[in-house]
Amino acid sequence: MLARTPGNEQPPHQSPPRHLKHTDEEKHRGVIGNERLTALVSLVLLVLIIVELITSAFLRIWLPAHTIIGVLLVGPLLVKMGSTGWRFLRYYTRAPAYVRRGPPPLVLRVLGPVLLITTLVMVGSGIGLVVTGPLQPFLLTHVFSALVWLPLIAVHSLAHVKQVPQSIASDWSSRLGSRFHV
Repeated sequence: MLARTPGNEQPPHQSPPRHLKHTDEEKHRGVIGNERLTALVSLVLLVLIIVELITSAFLRIWLPAHTIIGVLLVGPLLVKMGSTGWRFLRYYTRAPAYVRRGPPPLVLRVLGPVLLITTLVMVGSGIGLVVTGPLQPFLLTHVFSALVWLPLIAVHSLAHVKQVPQSIASDWSSRLGSRFHV
């Protein structure tokens, strides 16, 4: 290597720092990571939603539990909306790693916006009920949006019934494998 002396100076290195470079493999890992996050939060949501449905069947007795679980659903719902929204954004802005992964099935692409809006209305009206008490507009909106939401979430859940456990198992096995990798 030549010492820096006047006349043999090299131009400054133009490539970005390592932490700003993204290889195809890293981009692919981002897609996989997004899928695994979505699957994990979906499992959490499924458990909370099942408990929420059970409490709604016995609302006179379980209204406090229904309310608490409904509020607890907000965080995981925001994560799920964020991760699926990110996939939507990256796919439709033609990010190569997401395009290679492909779009969701057509039925889910059509169902997605309707499910999103119905979920926001149902959760929003539920929060409205928590804040204001059982006022008729919020109560009716909450009940009717839940009735519309139930078949939508059933179709959505059934469409992912195989994918979610596989993704979670893959995540856990890769984590365990990396712990014992020499």
